[in-house]
Amino acid sequence: KEDDFIEHIFAASSHDDVLCFTDTGRVFRLKVYQIPEATRTSQGRAIVNLLKLKDGENIVTFRAIEKFDDCDECLVFATSMGRIKRTAISEYKNVNRGGIHAIRLNEGDSLIDVIQTNGKAHILLATSQGKSIRFNENDARLMGRTAAGVRGIALAKEDRVVGAVLAEDDADLLTMTENGYGKRTPMVEYLVHSEDGSTRAQSRGGKGRKDIQTGERNGLVADIRSVKDNDSLMFITASGMLVRIAASDIRTIGRNTKGVRVVNLKENDRLIAAAKIEGVQESNQTTSA
Repeated sequence: KEDDFIEHIFAASSHDDVLCFTDTGRVFRLKVYQIPEATRTSQGRAIVNLLKLKDGENIVTFRAIEKFDDCDECLVFATSMGRIKRTAISEYKNVNRGGIHAIRLNEGDSLIDVIQTNGKAHILLATSQGKSIRFNENDARLMGRTAAGVRGIALAKEDRVVGAVLAEDDADLLTMTENGYGKRTPMVEYLVHSEDGSTRAQSRGGKGRKDIQTGERNGLVADIRSVKDNDSLMFITASGMLVRIAASDIRTIGRNTKGVRVVNLKENDRLIAAAKIEGVQESNQTTSA
């Protein structure tokens, strides 16, 4: 449709499982072959026709799983109130199409993302007031499916987590503010640099460090993404305007800066989110949503 866009693209085989996570902390499981096949130019089917979503419940991310047993990979959950939870993928092998609880949320909290990791990864959380924290996933012990998790970042009053990404040293963190400003900063800048030249991740649960300056010009942080030069980005505004640009067109600058204009907004409009379109080759095993 004219005002629609691709937000998730992932490769999956017909017999793989797709875990669908919602903002209320529930998870649904589908076999790829249960998703109706369609032609390249067709619109596809609405996700509500495949999953038993509640009123107002929205999918926040999808994860394609090849196998659940004999797998060392984990799922790291991040919530808007700064909590994280790390759970073995095997905990989710018995999910049915009716959905089950994937994480226990406190009142007023919501799930914002689920990251698939290899047990050795770094996670980066960013907040609406421009703070960020990069920590080793092993700082959070493995927990069961129904656990509420632990503190990932200590939030100031009125602050909230707006994004979570896998922190890879060969990527940049793209930070975007609601007034249309943004910047790319190398992920290595979010490590703590010691006087002897060594680097380390921060400790989970701290206040974090300044990522971008917020204020009257920038507004609050709207979203973050981990990007590389060959990625493209789709920016979405509150009025429904869509703007697509190449990640390489956005200036790379340091942490704790104001950033540059990335989207020209109309009066009273604001940037609300961004979707990353990775530099992936199309194939007959690619599923999009």
